[in-house]
Amino acid sequence: ETIRSDLENLQALQEAYFRDHGEYSGNPADLTFTASEKVSVSIVATPTGWSGAATYEEFQTDFGCAVFEGSAHPPRTPVTPSNPGEIRCSEVGQ
Repeated sequence: ETIRSDLENLQALQEAYFRDHGEYSGNPADLTFTASEKVSVSIVATPTGWSGAATYEEFQTDFGCAVFEGSAHPPRTPVTPSNPGEIRCSEVGQ
């Protein structure tokens, strides 16, 4: 639940950043984003799209959630979302 919430927050921050700057950012500091304790979030961004994946350090690396928007490719690990804007979690995270 925490990792899904972190990606929901990241998604909202990315949309706000895009509205203000006309592009997405891969820099958490630009977005004023901080992951929850023991959560690792990776962000890949281009001006026209971004993707993010979150894992919890106390679980296996195939447990987590992922999301993508715009022209970005969906993350392949820990799980691959089917549609832009959809936060998808591995089965344990549902």
